[in-house]
Amino acid sequence: MAVTIVVPTYNGAKFLETALHSISCQSYQDFNVVISDDGSTDRTLEISYTWQSHSHFPVYILSHDRLGLVHNWNYGIQFVQEKLNATKYIKFLFQDDLLTPDCLEIMVKLAEQNPNLGMVFSRRFLIGDVDQSLLWLKNLTDSWTKSKPIDSGLAYFNDPNFLNPPDNKIGEPTNVLISMNVFDHLGLFDPQFQQFCDLEMWLRIMANYDIGFIDRELAGFRIHPQQTTWQNQKNDRVWAEIYAVWRKVLGDSCYKRLPPSVKQKILAHVHRELGRECFRIIKQRRPDRLPTLFYWFRQFIYARPFLTS
Repeated sequence: MAVTIVVPTYNGAKFLETALHSISCQSYQDFNVVISDDGSTDRTLEISYTWQSHSHFPVYILSHDRLGLVHNWNYGIQFVQEKLNATKYIKFLFQDDLLTPDCLEIMVKLAEQNPNLGMVFSRRFLIGDVDQSLLWLKNLTDSWTKSKPIDSGLAYFNDPNFLNPPDNKIGEPTNVLISMNVFDHLGLFDPQFQQFCDLEMWLRIMANYDIGFIDRELAGFRIHPQQTTWQNQKNDRVWAEIYAVWRKVLGDSCYKRLPPSVKQKILAHVHRELGRECFRIIKQRRPDRLPTLFYWFRQFIYARPFLTS
């Protein structure tokens, strides 16, 4: 099969049937489905097995003990690498999201036009009641100055808006099609990241491959309080993780193709953000954040990361 749709699940019974139904409605038919369940205790597996019994395409259900979000994503990818090695592309679908009926057809058509495409991303729409404070999530891809149907990944690093908010201008794995070559060449999602695991992968791909963009809404991203994003924010896990992403970009060998000028811009940006973070901590009276802030000051200012050429 050309595409494997990976559906990572964990206690996702509430929305899972809707997500799976969006797979059944795909106009493109050359695909497998891998459901990787992370130790669910609700009806997730029951729903999955029932859907499998009525599906006209191959469905593999992997049930394992709790691994955690990113490890579960990677578990699904590793199964594809080991057992479904004819797969050319991986398409994630999260248990609370959905795909439009023509999503795979349109994404694969663009991906096939350039063998060096590492990923194809599209616009996506929001599902659910969206609070006014979350409207910025609606049109993430508009944050780029201009996205071409096919462009060099390095062009995105040179976009004038690259370092402006939001940090993730691509979106979530549900609105991205990824070449299997990426995982063989660059590795899996990095489990050191809880919130920006997808962003770091997008940056890794952009540093090494061409990128495809489809100016249409081909996936739906559901907003609800149980999402990992909102749980991370509630538990104060988000604010400092972006510095770990930039540290990896500046020093990891996966980013060796980045020009020194791009890395210098990133470093200058981090210096500015650390200064602003210091003022925010004082204004918000958050002394509990100071040890983490001082750690990143040492990483980026006193130690100065080694900028690989």
